[in-house]
Amino acid sequence: MQHRSLFRELLGPCLLLAATLLTLHHSPRMVQALAGQAVNAGCHQGGHQDHHMAEGQS
Repeated sequence: MQHRSLFRELLGPCLLLAATLLTLHHSPRMVQALAGQAVNAGCHQGGHQDHHMAEGQS
C-alpha cells in the first residue's frame, strides 16, 4: 500500500469544498434554490423557533 501524507489526503476534498463554496457565493440563483429546498424540507419555518429555544432552556 502506498503511503500518503495527511496533507495530501485532505488536499483534494478541501479544494473541492473551496470550489463549491466559491461557486455558491457567486451564484444567487443557487443560493435561492438551496434556501427553497431548506424551507420545503421543514427547516427555517416560522413558529418553530420558540420550540427550539424552550428545549435549550429546560
